[in-house]
Amino acid sequence: MSEVTAVNLDALTQRVEKLEQLIAEQITPRFDDVQDNYASALSRIDDYFSRTQKAVTEAQKAVSDAHNELTRALAELRDKFNDRVREEIAKATSADIAEALTKKILVTRRATQAELRDPTSEILKFRHATSAEINQQ
Repeated sequence: MSEVTAVNLDALTQRVEKLEQLIAEQITPRFDDVQDNYASALSRIDDYFSRTQKAVTEAQKAVSDAHNELTRALAELRDKFNDRVREEIAKATSADIAEALTKKILVTRRATQAELRDPTSEILKFRHATSAEINQQ
């Protein structure tokens, strides 16, 4: 019987070794392994989200800075333009008024028919207002 037991023991040993080999090659993931994979995936997602948030924040800051710079440049240009317009108005107003006061206000003459027909002639054409136009004022 000890030989039969030895043979059975050898057969059982070989069978246990085959089972251990199958378990090592074809192991199914344990719940903890699945949880570990989820945790690592979630940490990668969190890292990606934080990098994305950082990039979005930097882009928003860059857009805000560019907007502020453009607003400042526009305000400077508007001020320069308004100053130049004021200067030109002041120049034209004071010089022209002084010169106009030394001259006749308006000299008129009747236009010739040729001047009235010519679209390029630089004449002032006027007519008397109608009573309806006067009453509308």
